[in-house]
Amino acid sequence: MPLHPATLQSITRIFDALDYAALGAIYCHEGGDAFWEERRRPCQELGIRLAEVLRGRLRPNGRSLYVGAGVAELPMLAMETMDLQRTVAVYNLRGDEVALLNTARAGLPFEFQAKDAREASGTFDHLWIVSVLNDPECFPELGALSSGRANPVTFDPAAFAIERRAVLDLAAKEAGWGTPLPPGRGRGVSLLFSGWGTYMAQVAEVEVSPTGDVRVHRVVCATDCGIVVNPDIVKAQIEGAIVFGISGALWGQVTLKNGRVEQSNFSDYRVLRLNETPTIDVHIVPSSEAPGGMGEPGTACVGAALANAIHAATGKRLRKLPLQPALVRSA
Repeated sequence: MPLHPATLQSITRIFDALDYAALGAIYCHEGGDAFWEERRRPCQELGIRLAEVLRGRLRPNGRSLYVGAGVAELPMLAMETMDLQRTVAVYNLRGDEVALLNTARAGLPFEFQAKDAREASGTFDHLWIVSVLNDPECFPELGALSSGRANPVTFDPAAFAIERRAVLDLAAKEAGWGTPLPPGRGRGVSLLFSGWGTYMAQVAEVEVSPTGDVRVHRVVCATDCGIVVNPDIVKAQIEGAIVFGISGALWGQVTLKNGRVEQSNFSDYRVLRLNETPTIDVHIVPSSEAPGGMGEPGTACVGAALANAIHAATGKRLRKLPLQPALVRSA
């Protein structure tokens, strides 16, 4: 259901008034300004679409509770209070973000509170919980529980954290984490828990040329995938997965022109060549747990390690794939 014109004008005014430079440091550790320059308009448009859907589902004069709300929820908050005359209780524990949001929405009938949502009182007919509450670094055990690989009654978060730390420490040790590298080189690390019960950490060492070309020199992988029947098969699978993942991270894209795919074969779809393949070291953590999966983890893990290594080498944070030279130069 379309929003009232006055509401749409208020939403535009809020997004125009936001201090994106200050928000950048809150939403991203690096590159926040570039993030908002690219994402501001899509964020506003998506929020308006969600507000239109909600307007058709919520009754007027009700009461909503928003937990962890931020920039993306601004259009919905404006719609509820202006179009439906509803009351909203909006909670966000990040005080610096709350101050910026309240400055931008000044004059509108809602306000962000830098409080724990458990302090909310009264009755609500609508609850909105932002997915940041499922932040894997704040609640890493949720990955194991949501994937169905763990019993919520017997699950041991402490043991889970120990296993994550074991693969991370092993990969860092074998990669020489912290030792000096030549100029133009950097190391990056990634950590993964897959839905098949496999823990994996990878450290990538890359070199970035003055023109932005990325050369991967080494990838060290440590994994705990439970009982291993054939270690050679596990290592071979990871090696192939890393090569596949590097190809996708550096060059993997399919483009369209006049409604047709431009790439036809490996002549114009770039993959990692034999002479470009890095040294790959695989280390398996001994385990007596049930066997885990070893199909996708090696591929899924390497892209993040490469992006972090490029950042270490250049100080530039890339937030798009593939990690092409033009992106490195313009970041």
